[in-house]
Amino acid sequence: MLPILMVMLLILAAKSLMMSPQVEGAQGAMAGLKWYVTPDFSKLDGGVVLAALGQAFFSIGIGIACAFVYGSYLAPDSDLPTDAVIVIALDTGIAVVAGLVIFPALFCFGMDPQAGPGLLFQTMPVIFGQIPGGSIFASMFFFLVVLAGLTSGMGYLEAPATTFGELLGISRKKAVWSVLAVMYILGIPSILSQGPWSHIMIFGKNFFDLADYISGCVMMPVDALLIALYTAFVWKFSGFKEASNVGAKGFKITNAWKPLVVVVVPVAVFIIMVTAIF
Repeated sequence: MLPILMVMLLILAAKSLMMSPQVEGAQGAMAGLKWYVTPDFSKLDGGVVLAALGQAFFSIGIGIACAFVYGSYLAPDSDLPTDAVIVIALDTGIAVVAGLVIFPALFCFGMDPQAGPGLLFQTMPVIFGQIPGGSIFASMFFFLVVLAGLTSGMGYLEAPATTFGELLGISRKKAVWSVLAVMYILGIPSILSQGPWSHIMIFGKNFFDLADYISGCVMMPVDALLIALYTAFVWKFSGFKEASNVGAKGFKITNAWKPLVVVVVPVAVFIIMVTAIF
């Protein structure tokens, strides 16, 4: 169903780009497009780099061992280097299209483009309101968004469920239900922070934003550093290269990658981790 979601995003992007200002004082879709695609290098600092890397870790799953867990289930002849490029290209491409949906519509309705993760739920209803049969379209769209989130959550569940199951010697069923229970309990404050607990702030953040910051900007860099160190000094580059190239048919990992894997990645992730914590 995810290709259907992509097609719907393309349709919505086209609609958003053709919208005219809907409220007095709104600048219109082209102003939103210009705001979206025009870089402001004066805002580029360590915090922006950290947030971008946290987003990459979360979106692609490279910072929390998901790639290692998925890799353990692949057939030996899987073309890992090519698959990695495809995953990153599609992930980035879909994100760019989503921006083409959201920001032109924001400027047509005079909304704040810095509103954060809630932008999707602010802009989509107003765009659907401009489309014939919009309520049906909206129902399909948000069902697919929920499905995308649910399947991603199932994927993220695999790493802790498998790890704790093997470490503790418990059955698959017990491991899955135990991890789900912990995730559910930890998620309650984040849910309530969007309503009755919205006034509770910790270090200037509500529970949702705090959980997002701790997981995306602190825990994922720490996790990524451990994975990078494991790859460089336990598995070693030779093992990484051999395993990655088993099914490679075109693009391959070469010895030129060794400085990147052994030095650049661990040092860069360490700097980012320290920046996040301090």
